[in-house]
Amino acid sequence: MTLALAHRSLGAQANQFIMRQRIHAHLLLIATALELAAAAGCAWNPVTRRPQLVALTERQEVAYGRQALADLERGESLAAESPALELVRRTGAGLADLAPGSRYPYAFFVLDDPKPNAFGLPGGVVLVSRGLLLVFNDVDELAGVLGHEIGHVAARHASSRLVWSIPSDILGRLARSAVGVVSRATGDSLGVSVPRLLMAPYERDLEREADLVGVVLAASGGYDPAAFGRALTRLAAIAPSRTDERSAMLASHPPTEERLQVIDLMAAQLERGPRQSTDAWLPVLDGLVVGPDPKNGLLLDGAAVFPSLAVRVALPPEWTHVNSERQFVAVAPGGRAVLQLVATTAREAERAQAALAKEPGFAGLAPLPAPVDWQVTHGVVRHGAADETTSHWYWLARQAIRLELTATWPTNEDEARVADGNRIVASLRALTPAELGDLRVLRLRLESALAGESLTGLAQRTGSAWSAEELALYNGLSVDAPLAAGRMVKVARSEALFP
Repeated sequence: MTLALAHRSLGAQANQFIMRQRIHAHLLLIATALELAAAAGCAWNPVTRRPQLVALTERQEVAYGRQALADLERGESLAAESPALELVRRTGAGLADLAPGSRYPYAFFVLDDPKPNAFGLPGGVVLVSRGLLLVFNDVDELAGVLGHEIGHVAARHASSRLVWSIPSDILGRLARSAVGVVSRATGDSLGVSVPRLLMAPYERDLEREADLVGVVLAASGGYDPAAFGRALTRLAAIAPSRTDERSAMLASHPPTEERLQVIDLMAAQLERGPRQSTDAWLPVLDGLVVGPDPKNGLLLDGAAVFPSLAVRVALPPEWTHVNSERQFVAVAPGGRAVLQLVATTAREAERAQAALAKEPGFAGLAPLPAPVDWQVTHGVVRHGAADETTSHWYWLARQAIRLELTATWPTNEDEARVADGNRIVASLRALTPAELGDLRVLRLRLESALAGESLTGLAQRTGSAWSAEELALYNGLSVDAPLAAGRMVKVARSEALFP
Protein backbone atom coordinates (compact mmCIF):
# COMPACT_ATOMS: atom_id res chain seq x y z
CA MET A 1 0.00 0.00 0.00
CA THR A 2 1.48 3.36 -1.01
CA LEU A 3 1.76 6.22 1.44
CA ALA A 4 -0.79 8.33 -0.40
CA LEU A 5 -3.26 5.41 -0.56
CA ALA A 6 -2.67 4.68 3.11
CA HIS A 7 -3.33 8.29 3.97
CA ARG A 8 -6.65 8.22 2.10
CA SER A 9 -7.87 4.82 3.30
CA LEU A 10 -6.85 5.21 6.93
CA GLY A 11 -7.76 8.85 7.35
CA ALA A 12 -11.51 8.39 7.62
CA GLN A 13 -11.19 5.67 10.24
CA ALA A 14 -8.53 7.47 12.24
CA ASN A 15 -10.53 10.67 12.43
CA GLN A 16 -13.10 9.14 14.74
CA PHE A 17 -10.37 8.88 17.37
CA ILE A 18 -9.31 12.52 16.94
CA MET A 19 -11.54 14.53 19.24
CA ARG A 20 -10.16 17.96 18.62
CA GLN A 21 -11.62 20.15 15.89
CA ARG A 22 -9.04 21.43 13.39
CA ILE A 23 -11.29 23.43 11.08
CA HIS A 24 -10.68 26.77 12.83
CA ALA A 25 -6.94 26.54 12.43
CA HIS A 26 -7.27 25.52 8.78
CA LEU A 27 -9.60 28.45 8.04
CA LEU A 28 -7.12 30.81 9.60
CA LEU A 29 -4.29 29.34 7.55
CA ILE A 30 -6.29 29.87 4.38
CA ALA A 31 -7.09 33.45 5.40
CA THR A 32 -3.41 34.28 5.94
CA ALA A 33 -1.89 32.19 3.12
CA LEU A 34 -1.84 34.96 0.51
CA GLU A 35 -0.07 37.44 2.79
CA LEU A 36 2.38 34.85 4.13
CA ALA A 37 3.28 33.75 0.61
CA ALA A 38 5.20 36.98 0.20
CA ALA A 39 7.51 35.97 3.05
CA ALA A 40 7.59 32.20 2.65
CA GLY A 41 7.53 29.72 -0.21
CA CYS A 42 4.80 27.24 -1.03
CA ALA A 43 5.57 23.54 -1.43
CA TRP A 44 3.68 20.28 -1.94
CA ASN A 45 3.54 18.05 1.14
CA PRO A 46 4.26 14.49 -0.09
CA VAL A 47 2.43 12.99 2.90
CA THR A 48 -0.85 14.91 2.86
CA ARG A 49 -0.80 15.73 -0.87
CA ARG A 50 -1.66 19.30 0.05
CA PRO A 51 0.23 22.59 -0.38
CA GLN A 52 2.13 23.89 2.63
CA LEU A 53 4.15 26.98 3.46
CA VAL A 54 7.87 26.44 4.00
CA ALA A 55 10.63 28.83 5.00
CA LEU A 56 13.58 27.01 3.37
CA THR A 57 14.34 25.50 0.00
CA GLU A 58 15.35 21.82 0.01
CA ARG A 59 18.98 22.82 -0.56
CA GLN A 60 18.81 25.21 2.39
CA GLU A 61 17.29 22.47 4.54
CA VAL A 62 20.24 20.19 3.80
CA ALA A 63 22.73 22.96 4.63
CA TYR A 64 20.82 23.83 7.81
CA GLY A 65 20.83 20.23 9.00
CA ARG A 66 24.50 19.69 8.18
CA GLN A 67 25.49 22.81 10.09
CA ALA A 68 23.58 21.60 13.14
CA LEU A 69 25.30 18.24 12.81
CA ALA A 70 28.71 19.92 12.63
CA ASP A 71 27.91 21.79 15.84
CA LEU A 72 27.06 18.48 17.54
CA GLU A 73 30.31 16.96 16.32
CA ARG A 74 32.36 19.90 17.63
CA GLY A 75 30.65 19.54 20.98
CA GLU A 76 31.48 15.82 21.05
CA SER A 77 27.77 15.09 21.45
CA LEU A 78 27.69 12.17 19.01
CA ALA A 79 28.27 8.63 20.19
CA ALA A 80 31.33 6.75 19.00
CA GLU A 81 31.19 3.92 16.50
CA SER A 82 29.53 0.82 17.95
CA PRO A 83 27.44 -2.18 16.83
CA ALA A 84 24.33 -0.27 17.97
CA LEU A 85 25.20 2.71 15.77
CA GLU A 86 25.86 0.41 12.81
CA LEU A 87 22.44 -1.18 13.20
CA VAL A 88 20.75 2.22 13.54
CA ARG A 89 22.38 3.27 10.27
CA ARG A 90 21.42 0.08 8.41
CA THR A 91 17.84 0.19 9.63
CA GLY A 92 17.50 3.90 8.90
CA ALA A 93 19.01 3.61 5.41
CA GLY A 94 16.56 0.86 4.47
CA LEU A 95 13.60 2.94 5.62
CA ALA A 96 14.92 6.10 3.95
CA ASP A 97 14.95 4.28 0.60
CA LEU A 98 11.17 3.93 0.99
CA ALA A 99 10.54 7.49 2.19
CA PRO A 100 8.13 9.75 0.30
CA GLY A 101 9.09 13.09 -1.18
CA SER A 102 12.52 14.36 -2.09
CA ARG A 103 15.60 12.18 -2.04
CA TYR A 104 17.28 13.85 0.90
CA PRO A 105 20.79 12.60 1.80
CA TYR A 106 19.56 10.83 4.94
CA ALA A 107 22.15 10.10 7.62
CA PHE A 108 21.62 8.48 11.01
CA PHE A 109 23.50 9.09 14.25
CA VAL A 110 23.33 8.28 17.95
CA LEU A 111 23.54 11.11 20.45
CA ASP A 112 25.67 10.42 23.52
CA ASP A 113 22.80 11.52 25.75
CA PRO A 114 21.37 9.46 28.63
CA LYS A 115 17.88 10.95 28.25
CA PRO A 116 15.56 9.22 25.76
CA ASN A 117 15.02 11.40 22.70
CA ALA A 118 14.91 11.38 18.91
CA PHE A 119 14.56 14.05 16.27
CA GLY A 120 14.99 14.68 12.56
CA LEU A 121 16.88 17.74 11.37
CA PRO A 122 15.96 19.49 8.13
CA GLY A 123 17.54 17.86 5.12
CA GLY A 124 17.73 14.29 6.38
CA VAL A 125 19.87 14.09 9.54
CA VAL A 126 18.11 11.79 12.03
CA LEU A 127 19.35 11.32 15.59
CA VAL A 128 18.36 8.97 18.40
CA SER A 129 19.86 9.16 21.86
CA ARG A 130 21.76 6.45 23.69
CA GLY A 131 19.09 6.62 26.39
CA LEU A 132 16.34 5.83 23.90
CA LEU A 133 18.19 2.83 22.47
CA LEU A 134 18.08 1.21 25.92
CA VAL A 135 14.27 1.42 25.88
CA PHE A 136 13.84 -0.62 22.68
CA ASN A 137 13.45 -4.40 22.87
CA ASP A 138 13.62 -5.20 19.16
CA VAL A 139 14.54 -3.70 15.80
CA ASP A 140 10.85 -3.17 15.03
CA GLU A 141 10.60 -0.53 17.77
CA LEU A 142 13.74 1.17 16.47
CA ALA A 143 12.29 1.14 12.95
CA GLY A 144 9.05 2.73 14.16
CA VAL A 145 10.86 5.66 15.78
CA LEU A 146 13.26 6.13 12.84
CA GLY A 147 10.31 6.02 10.45
CA HIS A 148 8.51 8.65 12.50
CA GLU A 149 11.51 11.00 12.36
CA ILE A 150 11.93 10.36 8.63
CA GLY A 151 8.29 11.42 8.36
CA HIS A 152 9.09 14.79 9.93
CA VAL A 153 11.93 15.27 7.44
CA ALA A 154 10.00 14.09 4.38
CA ALA A 155 7.00 16.29 5.17
CA ARG A 156 9.36 19.26 5.75
CA HIS A 157 7.88 19.96 9.16
CA ALA A 158 10.88 21.89 10.48
CA SER A 159 10.84 24.23 7.49
CA SER A 160 7.10 24.67 7.88
CA ARG A 161 7.49 25.60 11.54
CA LEU A 162 10.14 28.19 10.65
CA VAL A 163 7.49 30.07 8.70
CA TRP A 164 6.13 31.26 12.02
CA SER A 165 9.43 32.94 12.87
CA ILE A 166 8.72 35.43 10.07
CA PRO A 167 8.46 38.94 11.53
CA SER A 168 4.97 39.38 12.88
CA ASP A 169 4.00 42.57 10.98
CA ILE A 170 1.81 40.43 8.73
CA LEU A 171 0.43 38.22 11.46
CA GLY A 172 0.02 41.05 13.93
CA ARG A 173 -2.63 42.71 11.77
CA LEU A 174 -4.72 39.57 12.16
CA ALA A 175 -4.43 39.34 15.96
CA ARG A 176 -8.02 40.11 16.82
CA SER A 177 -9.52 37.75 14.24
CA ALA A 178 -6.99 35.04 15.08
CA VAL A 179 -7.76 34.89 18.78
CA GLY A 180 -11.45 35.14 18.02
CA VAL A 181 -11.40 32.16 15.67
CA VAL A 182 -9.04 29.92 17.59
CA SER A 183 -10.33 30.62 21.09
CA ARG A 184 -13.36 32.74 21.90
CA ALA A 185 -12.33 32.80 25.56
CA THR A 186 -9.19 34.73 24.65
CA GLY A 187 -10.77 36.96 22.04
CA ASP A 188 -10.22 40.07 24.12
CA SER A 189 -6.64 39.25 25.10
CA LEU A 190 -4.32 41.32 22.92
CA GLY A 191 -1.22 39.83 24.55
CA VAL A 192 -1.72 36.40 22.99
CA SER A 193 0.93 35.31 20.50
CA VAL A 194 -0.72 34.62 17.16
CA PRO A 195 2.01 32.23 15.96
CA ARG A 196 1.63 30.24 19.17
CA LEU A 197 -2.13 29.98 18.67
CA LEU A 198 -1.62 28.79 15.14
CA MET A 199 0.99 26.25 16.15
CA ALA A 200 -0.95 24.78 19.08
CA PRO A 201 -3.39 22.76 16.97
CA TYR A 202 -1.07 22.34 14.01
CA GLU A 203 1.76 20.70 15.95
CA ARG A 204 -0.49 17.78 16.76
CA ASP A 205 -1.26 17.44 13.08
CA LEU A 206 2.47 17.31 12.32
CA GLU A 207 2.89 14.49 14.81
CA ARG A 208 0.00 12.57 13.23
CA GLU A 209 1.53 13.00 9.79
CA ALA A 210 4.86 11.68 11.08
CA ASP A 211 3.05 8.79 12.82
CA LEU A 212 1.45 7.86 9.50
CA VAL A 213 4.79 7.86 7.69
CA GLY A 214 6.44 5.92 10.51
CA VAL A 215 3.95 3.04 10.58
CA VAL A 216 3.76 2.85 6.76
CA LEU A 217 7.55 2.81 6.38
CA ALA A 218 7.90 0.21 9.13
CA ALA A 219 5.31 -2.05 7.49
CA SER A 220 6.81 -1.51 4.03
CA GLY A 221 10.21 -2.51 5.42
CA GLY A 222 8.80 -5.71 6.89
CA TYR A 223 8.74 -4.51 10.50
CA ASP A 224 5.83 -4.63 12.91
CA PRO A 225 4.07 -1.26 12.41
CA ALA A 226 2.50 -1.46 15.90
CA ALA A 227 5.95 -1.47 17.53
CA PHE A 228 6.14 2.32 17.54
CA GLY A 229 3.13 2.48 19.85
CA ARG A 230 4.71 -0.12 22.16
CA ALA A 231 7.90 1.92 22.38
CA LEU A 232 5.99 5.10 23.24
CA THR A 233 3.95 3.29 25.89
CA ARG A 234 7.06 1.83 27.52
CA LEU A 235 8.84 5.18 27.47
CA ALA A 236 5.91 6.81 29.22
CA ALA A 237 5.97 4.09 31.88
CA ILE A 238 9.74 4.34 32.44
CA ALA A 239 9.98 8.12 32.73
CA PRO A 240 8.03 8.57 36.00
CA SER A 241 10.02 5.78 37.65
CA ARG A 242 13.36 7.40 36.82
CA THR A 243 13.08 11.17 36.97
CA ASP A 244 16.62 11.56 35.65
CA GLU A 245 15.44 10.02 32.38
CA ARG A 246 12.39 12.22 31.82
CA SER A 247 12.97 13.51 28.33
CA ALA A 248 11.93 16.08 25.81
CA MET A 249 10.64 13.22 23.69
CA LEU A 250 7.61 12.74 25.94
CA ALA A 251 6.82 16.44 25.64
CA SER A 252 7.02 16.44 21.85
CA HIS A 253 5.71 12.87 21.36
CA PRO A 254 3.03 12.48 24.06
CA PRO A 255 1.63 8.90 23.98
CA THR A 256 -1.97 9.95 24.58
CA GLU A 257 -4.67 7.28 24.49
CA GLU A 258 -6.14 8.83 21.35
CA ARG A 259 -2.77 8.85 19.60
CA LEU A 260 -1.97 5.25 20.53
CA GLN A 261 -5.39 4.15 19.31
CA VAL A 262 -4.80 5.83 15.96
CA ILE A 263 -1.36 4.21 15.64
CA ASP A 264 -2.82 0.78 16.42
CA LEU A 265 -5.67 1.36 13.96
CA MET A 266 -3.30 2.33 11.17
CA ALA A 267 -0.95 -0.57 11.95
CA ALA A 268 -3.81 -3.09 11.80
CA GLN A 269 -4.71 -2.00 8.25
CA LEU A 270 -1.23 -2.36 6.77
CA GLU A 271 0.41 -5.35 5.11
CA ARG A 272 4.09 -5.95 5.76
CA GLY A 273 6.57 -5.92 2.93
CA PRO A 274 9.70 -8.09 2.68
CA ARG A 275 11.76 -7.91 5.87
CA GLN A 276 14.56 -5.38 5.45
CA SER A 277 16.67 -6.74 8.30
CA THR A 278 17.09 -9.92 10.31
CA ASP A 279 19.49 -8.33 12.80
CA ALA A 280 19.01 -9.13 16.47
CA TRP A 281 18.62 -6.03 18.61
CA LEU A 282 19.51 -7.00 22.17
CA PRO A 283 23.10 -8.14 21.47
CA VAL A 284 24.09 -4.70 20.11
CA LEU A 285 22.98 -3.09 23.39
CA ASP A 286 25.37 -5.14 25.52
CA GLY A 287 27.88 -2.83 27.16
CA LEU A 288 26.13 0.50 26.47
CA VAL A 289 26.42 3.01 29.31
CA VAL A 290 23.24 3.51 31.33
CA GLY A 291 22.74 7.08 32.53
CA PRO A 292 25.46 9.76 32.42
CA ASP A 293 28.80 8.51 31.10
CA PRO A 294 31.47 9.08 33.79
CA LYS A 295 34.11 9.41 31.07
CA ASN A 296 32.51 12.76 30.19
CA GLY A 297 33.10 14.03 33.72
CA LEU A 298 31.76 13.50 37.22
CA LEU A 299 31.67 15.21 40.58
CA LEU A 300 33.61 13.34 43.24
CA ASP A 301 34.23 14.60 46.77
CA GLY A 302 33.79 18.23 45.75
CA ALA A 303 36.08 17.95 42.74
CA ALA A 304 35.45 18.04 39.01
CA VAL A 305 36.90 14.79 37.66
CA PHE A 306 37.71 14.17 33.99
CA PRO A 307 38.37 10.39 33.87
CA SER A 308 39.29 10.31 30.18
CA LEU A 309 41.94 12.97 30.86
CA ALA A 310 42.91 11.51 34.27
CA VAL A 311 42.62 14.97 35.82
CA ARG A 312 40.79 16.39 38.83
CA VAL A 313 40.13 20.02 39.81
CA ALA A 314 38.83 21.04 43.26
CA LEU A 315 35.79 23.34 43.28
CA PRO A 316 34.98 25.81 46.09
CA PRO A 317 33.49 23.57 48.81
CA GLU A 318 30.82 26.00 49.98
CA TRP A 319 29.50 26.58 46.45
CA THR A 320 26.68 24.66 44.74
CA HIS A 321 28.09 22.23 42.17
CA VAL A 322 26.31 20.94 39.07
CA ASN A 323 27.66 18.40 36.59
CA SER A 324 26.13 18.43 33.13
CA GLU A 325 27.98 16.05 30.84
CA ARG A 326 31.28 17.56 29.70
CA GLN A 327 30.94 20.65 31.85
CA PHE A 328 30.88 21.63 35.51
CA VAL A 329 29.16 24.65 36.99
CA ALA A 330 29.67 26.06 40.49
CA VAL A 331 27.51 28.83 41.93
CA ALA A 332 28.50 30.89 44.96
CA PRO A 333 26.10 31.30 47.91
CA GLY A 334 23.48 33.86 46.99
CA GLY A 335 24.29 33.46 43.30
CA ARG A 336 26.87 36.25 43.43
CA ALA A 337 29.40 34.38 41.29
CA VAL A 338 29.45 31.49 38.86
CA LEU A 339 32.21 29.24 37.52
CA GLN A 340 32.15 26.99 34.47
CA LEU A 341 34.78 24.35 33.75
CA VAL A 342 34.89 22.40 30.47
CA ALA A 343 37.32 20.23 28.56
CA THR A 344 38.31 21.74 25.23
CA THR A 345 40.95 21.42 22.51
CA ALA A 346 44.01 23.45 21.59
CA ARG A 347 42.28 24.73 18.46
CA GLU A 348 39.13 25.75 20.30
CA ALA A 349 41.22 27.44 22.99
CA GLU A 350 43.03 29.48 20.35
CA ARG A 351 39.72 30.51 18.78
CA ALA A 352 38.28 31.49 22.15
CA GLN A 353 41.31 33.58 23.00
CA ALA A 354 41.16 35.37 19.64
CA ALA A 355 37.44 36.08 20.12
CA LEU A 356 38.02 37.31 23.67
CA ALA A 357 40.60 39.81 22.46
CA LYS A 358 37.88 41.53 20.41
CA GLU A 359 35.51 41.97 23.34
CA PRO A 360 34.91 45.48 24.74
CA GLY A 361 36.57 45.74 28.13
CA PHE A 362 39.25 43.17 27.25
CA ALA A 363 42.21 43.63 29.59
CA GLY A 364 44.71 41.34 27.91
CA LEU A 365 46.06 37.79 28.17
CA ALA A 366 48.88 36.79 30.50
CA PRO A 367 50.48 33.60 31.87
CA LEU A 368 49.88 32.72 35.51
CA PRO A 369 51.85 30.60 37.98
CA ALA A 370 50.70 27.02 37.52
CA PRO A 371 51.09 23.55 39.02
CA VAL A 372 54.03 21.47 37.82
CA ASP A 373 53.81 20.48 34.14
CA TRP A 374 50.87 22.82 33.50
CA GLN A 375 50.65 26.13 31.65
CA VAL A 376 47.94 28.66 32.51
CA THR A 377 46.81 31.55 30.31
CA HIS A 378 44.60 34.15 31.96
CA GLY A 379 42.27 36.69 30.31
CA VAL A 380 39.98 39.34 31.79
CA VAL A 381 36.99 41.27 30.43
CA ARG A 382 35.37 44.04 32.45
CA HIS A 383 31.74 44.67 31.58
CA GLY A 384 30.71 48.27 32.32
CA ALA A 385 31.40 50.33 35.42
CA ALA A 386 32.25 49.21 38.94
CA ASP A 387 28.71 48.04 39.63
CA GLU A 388 28.78 45.71 36.62
CA THR A 389 30.52 42.34 36.21
CA THR A 390 33.99 41.04 35.46
CA SER A 391 34.73 37.76 33.69
CA HIS A 392 37.96 35.79 33.99
CA TRP A 393 39.10 33.10 31.58
CA TYR A 394 41.73 30.53 32.49
CA TRP A 395 43.07 28.13 29.87
CA LEU A 396 44.84 25.21 31.51
CA ALA A 397 47.18 23.17 29.32
CA ARG A 398 49.33 20.09 29.79
CA GLN A 399 50.54 18.17 26.74
CA ALA A 400 47.34 17.45 24.72
CA ILE A 401 44.98 18.29 27.61
CA ARG A 402 43.08 21.58 27.54
CA LEU A 403 40.62 22.83 30.15
CA GLU A 404 38.75 26.14 30.09
CA LEU A 405 37.64 27.79 33.33
CA THR A 406 35.31 30.80 33.11
CA ALA A 407 34.43 32.84 36.19
CA THR A 408 32.01 35.78 36.43
CA TRP A 409 31.20 37.96 39.44
CA PRO A 410 30.45 41.61 40.33
CA THR A 411 33.31 43.94 39.50
CA ASN A 412 33.28 45.41 42.98
CA GLU A 413 34.01 41.93 44.37
CA ASP A 414 36.73 41.14 41.85
CA GLU A 415 39.73 41.48 44.16
CA ALA A 416 38.29 39.05 46.70
CA ARG A 417 36.87 36.61 44.15
CA VAL A 418 40.05 36.26 42.11
CA ALA A 419 41.44 34.17 44.96
CA ASP A 420 38.74 31.55 44.24
CA GLY A 421 39.90 31.23 40.66
CA ASN A 422 43.54 31.01 41.69
CA ARG A 423 42.77 28.28 44.24
CA ILE A 424 40.99 26.23 41.56
CA VAL A 425 43.97 26.55 39.23
CA ALA A 426 46.35 25.55 42.02
CA SER A 427 44.27 22.43 42.78
CA LEU A 428 44.91 20.88 39.36
CA ARG A 429 46.44 17.42 39.58
CA ALA A 430 46.50 14.07 37.85
CA LEU A 431 44.37 11.19 39.09
CA THR A 432 46.35 8.38 40.68
CA PRO A 433 46.06 4.81 39.34
CA ALA A 434 44.16 3.87 42.49
CA GLU A 435 41.67 6.71 41.96
CA LEU A 436 41.14 5.67 38.35
CA GLY A 437 40.63 2.07 39.46
CA ASP A 438 37.90 3.10 41.90
CA LEU A 439 35.74 4.83 39.27
CA ARG A 440 32.51 3.00 38.38
CA VAL A 441 30.11 3.04 35.45
CA LEU A 442 26.62 1.59 34.97
CA ARG A 443 26.38 -0.61 31.87
CA LEU A 444 23.59 -2.55 30.23
CA ARG A 445 24.24 -6.29 30.21
CA LEU A 446 22.23 -9.26 28.98
CA GLU A 447 21.50 -12.11 31.36
CA SER A 448 19.91 -15.48 30.63
CA ALA A 449 17.03 -16.29 33.00
CA LEU A 450 16.73 -19.57 34.85
CA ALA A 451 13.57 -21.64 34.43
CA GLY A 452 10.80 -20.17 36.61
CA GLU A 453 13.07 -17.43 37.96
CA SER A 454 11.42 -14.21 39.13
CA LEU A 455 12.69 -10.76 38.19
CA THR A 456 13.47 -10.15 41.85
CA GLY A 457 15.60 -13.29 41.94
CA LEU A 458 17.30 -12.43 38.66
CA ALA A 459 18.11 -8.93 39.90
CA GLN A 460 19.71 -10.34 43.04
CA ARG A 461 21.60 -13.09 41.21
CA THR A 462 23.06 -10.76 38.57
CA GLY A 463 23.73 -7.75 40.78
CA SER A 464 21.41 -5.55 38.73
CA ALA A 465 21.18 -1.90 39.71
CA TRP A 466 17.63 -1.94 38.33
CA SER A 467 14.92 -3.16 40.65
CA ALA A 468 12.49 -5.90 39.63
CA GLU A 469 9.97 -3.18 38.71
CA GLU A 470 12.50 -1.39 36.51
CA LEU A 471 13.55 -4.67 34.89
CA ALA A 472 9.90 -5.30 34.04
CA LEU A 473 9.53 -1.84 32.47
CA TYR A 474 12.72 -1.94 30.39
CA ASN A 475 12.12 -5.49 29.20
CA GLY A 476 8.38 -5.25 28.58
CA LEU A 477 7.65 -7.98 31.13
CA SER A 478 5.20 -8.53 33.96
CA VAL A 479 6.94 -8.02 37.28
CA ASP A 480 5.31 -11.13 38.81
CA ALA A 481 5.45 -13.55 35.88
CA PRO A 482 8.03 -16.40 36.11
CA LEU A 483 10.67 -16.31 33.40
CA ALA A 484 11.26 -18.97 30.79
CA ALA A 485 14.62 -20.71 30.75
CA GLY A 486 17.08 -18.86 28.54
CA ARG A 487 14.99 -15.69 28.29
CA MET A 488 17.43 -12.84 27.70
CA VAL A 489 16.86 -9.95 30.09
CA LYS A 490 18.40 -6.47 30.03
CA VAL A 491 19.98 -5.53 33.36
CA ALA A 492 22.04 -2.54 34.51
CA ARG A 493 25.23 -3.44 36.37
CA SER A 494 27.90 -1.36 38.08
CA GLU A 495 31.37 -2.10 36.70
CA ALA A 496 34.85 -0.63 36.84
CA LEU A 497 35.12 2.31 34.43
CA PHE A 498 38.65 1.22 33.48
CA PRO A 499 38.78 -2.59 33.83
